[in-house]
Amino acid sequence: FFHQGRAHLRLLHRPEADGGGALLWLEETHADFRAARHVDSNAHAAAILAHAIGRSCELKLPLYLDASNAGLLRALLAELTTQAAGCFGSVSVRSDALELRPSNGVLEASDFLSQKHDWVQLKTEVLPPVRRAVFAPASPVAVAVANKVEL
Repeated sequence: FFHQGRAHLRLLHRPEADGGGALLWLEETHADFRAARHVDSNAHAAAILAHAIGRSCELKLPLYLDASNAGLLRALLAELTTQAAGCFGSVSVRSDALELRPSNGVLEASDFLSQKHDWVQLKTEVLPPVRRAVFAPASPVAVAVANKVEL
């Protein structure tokens, strides 16, 4: 048996100057080296993304991820909504600044958020805007109103 890989789902924020608000950031997924020969990387990524979409809907927070994943995000969301999973929303590609807030310790390395590596973060840092795919969850009622469908 192998650990298939890992993914980091972080709670971040948009800067107050940009409207503020919490969001979920999904780091790029990584497969375990020993398992990579035995694991379907597409299924692995889809399973992680489906979990992240579910969390986004449960927490009613937007989900941000690398813009290269926008197509997979749209395809998976269409599959989830057709299966009546109760998770609805829209996908867009945007450039937003993100805010890293201090966490009283060492922030684990992120090759996608900053060029720093395992640093002690003592103050809020605002990252420059970068193109990201964004899933914005919506309630079934909001989707029905937008599509003029009766519930």
